[in-house]
Amino acid sequence: MGYNIEVSINLMKQTNFSELENMVLFYADKYLCENIYSISEEEGRMKIPRCHQIILITFSNYNFDNLLEFIKQIKKIKQIYLECVYYEEIDTKLIYASSYYLKNIDKNIARKYNTYKRERSYSEEEIRVINVIS
Repeated sequence: MGYNIEVSINLMKQTNFSELENMVLFYADKYLCENIYSISEEEGRMKIPRCHQIILITFSNYNFDNLLEFIKQIKKIKQIYLECVYYEEIDTKLIYASSYYLKNIDKNIARKYNTYKRERSYSEEEIRVINVIS
């Protein structure tokens, strides 16, 4: 499998949505991602509805340096939000999650992530990912 990155674009705030999505696709292609998947997330029952385009980008284990470069480029674009980064092999390991992402995932997964984050039991590659995000 490999590393997965989820980014989002707020459709309520952006008039240039297709331009932003094209930028994500451009950088994903430039850094040789394996797969790209895009979905629309709409939650209308809240006081402030959320209407985001979620883009999932997958990088193989062999493209780790390209993954880091992709994250660097995406972090420079203020209208694109980095939601999470996780490693998927036999089990899924959440490396980074935004506060919004943590509020909306399964509570057991959020607890596991917070415990993992407190214990700081990161591998060398995970530390590199976190340093690029920070």
